[in-house]
Amino acid sequence: MNADHKKKVSGHFAATTALEGFWDTSRPMVFLGEWCKRYSRRSYWGPLAGITLPSAIQEERIFETIHYLQEVYEKLLPVLAGALNDVHGLNFSTRYWRIVLGPWFLYYLHILHDKYSQVISLKQRYPDFTTTCLDESCFVAPDDTLMFVNFMKGDPYNLQLYSQLFGFLGYRFPTAKTAVKYDQDIEMVYSSKQKKMATRLACLIVELLDRVTLKRKKIIFESIYFQKPALLKLILKMKGQFLPYIREGQMPVSLAVNQDMRKKIAGIKFGDTEFEKILMPMISSGLPKSMLEGFAANRANIRRKCMHPPRAIMSAVGWYYDEGFKMFAAESAESKTVLLGVQHGGSYGMLEYSFQEEHELGLTDKFFSWGWTRNDCHAKIEAVSATKLIKEKHSKGHEGSNDILYVTNIFYRFMLSYPISTDFWKDYSDQQSLFLSHLSNGVKERLVIRPHREDGGMDYKERYRDIIPDVRVETWAKPFSERDYGLLVCDHPCYATTFIESLVNNRPAILFANPRFAANRFNQRAAVNWNRLKAVGIAHDGPLEASKKIEEIYESVDDWWQQPQRQEASRLFLSEFGRVTDQWEKEWGGVLRGALGP
Repeated sequence: MNADHKKKVSGHFAATTALEGFWDTSRPMVFLGEWCKRYSRRSYWGPLAGITLPSAIQEERIFETIHYLQEVYEKLLPVLAGALNDVHGLNFSTRYWRIVLGPWFLYYLHILHDKYSQVISLKQRYPDFTTTCLDESCFVAPDDTLMFVNFMKGDPYNLQLYSQLFGFLGYRFPTAKTAVKYDQDIEMVYSSKQKKMATRLACLIVELLDRVTLKRKKIIFESIYFQKPALLKLILKMKGQFLPYIREGQMPVSLAVNQDMRKKIAGIKFGDTEFEKILMPMISSGLPKSMLEGFAANRANIRRKCMHPPRAIMSAVGWYYDEGFKMFAAESAESKTVLLGVQHGGSYGMLEYSFQEEHELGLTDKFFSWGWTRNDCHAKIEAVSATKLIKEKHSKGHEGSNDILYVTNIFYRFMLSYPISTDFWKDYSDQQSLFLSHLSNGVKERLVIRPHREDGGMDYKERYRDIIPDVRVETWAKPFSERDYGLLVCDHPCYATTFIESLVNNRPAILFANPRFAANRFNQRAAVNWNRLKAVGIAHDGPLEASKKIEEIYESVDDWWQQPQRQEASRLFLSEFGRVTDQWEKEWGGVLRGALGP
């Protein structure tokens, strides 16, 4: 379908993804968003002189949109819970399905709203548009929530979602075929990201302990981000009452889609608006197989564990991608097991809206934060020493490196959830370019860029080297906690864990961000601390201000950092967003004993 330099015909062609084989370049081009234009392919799409649609949901409307979608979620979740109970012959509570289904459903709701809004904007601006859709024979249902998120990082599955949307909105466009898959190089593999605690021998020992202490009250934990030495101390201290979750079995692979199951859900009526009316048909086709075809097998794998529910279940990230763990937690909660959440990274408690924070506070009974608290949520929040930061308190000190370590993040081309909009990640890339292009040669010589381990089709390294050809770009081969540097530079307050780790280590750090965007908007509690960091030159509104400060201090950065006003601003910030005490073992021992109850 690519037709270089053909005579243009009337009617705009809408490119929905970066899959150029689905473009008709004989027509005037409209790119549905920036995600269609791979940086590495600008020599191809640049001469097409296509128009790129702005985000349909402008920044000033994002929080209003989030509030609306939360209302839809709360109204539709009981409907979905009832439908899934009927399909599986069960009678679980809505909370059960909030735990099991919630992460996927929230993502899917935000994603569909973004795509629907963009299609409506296209229709209004270019009513004569046409496009090429994915042939229905290529449509897939993800195996589970993790596969869904991995699909969302690439073009084929996003093309499928747009094609399904067009179909439910009554459009009939030409189709073509391509396999829906994701790049294995960017796969977020659960078994490698959340490493098993020990060898199979250790797992057998844990299982034996679990059976020996069967009648004793226990806390089962999964992925709580303690380092192994600290975690082992707590396990020994609790004498068999604090044990890791051991996975049992896997969902059968290559399950065929059961259309009868899905039709029962598709036929349920919901909502008044056009967007709300297409939700059930879209959801029925998009539900992961772990919720339908593989549900019974997954549940069978965890049934033995559920025969003797623990007193409490604790996790930091198990609430998202481990389907077996989510089922175990949900079924145990039906038997009054207490669910304990643990903060696993930066930005919690700081931002006006955090997708992860709201979800975790909505399903757990108690949540352990890094210092902050709030009382407008389901979970009771308790501030304790941050599990992830305890190791940092005792990490080796500065060894003399004068590297200026620029730590960047990844925001995927296709939106996963508000408020991380397309306009936001486009501006994020532009801000990086501004920052790099305004550094002196002296700073550039010391600069090392540490990008996220995933690229997500953003071609970050190519972007960096187009600005500074010989810039050093490192991998994650060495953990950040072992990385020595003279000055840390961070450009993302959302998910700014490395920035907080640097402050915990009392290492010089600078952070910059564009305050215009909702994703960078701090809540009232956090604004006081961030304004204090700005007042002493640690935090900055934008890259030009940050680059100017770096030029001023990089030759004597330690002297600058050790000045009392910066030390005090850092200390006050950490007291709320990076709390670590020397008495962490005693503190967490008390937390665990309290969770076990009398």
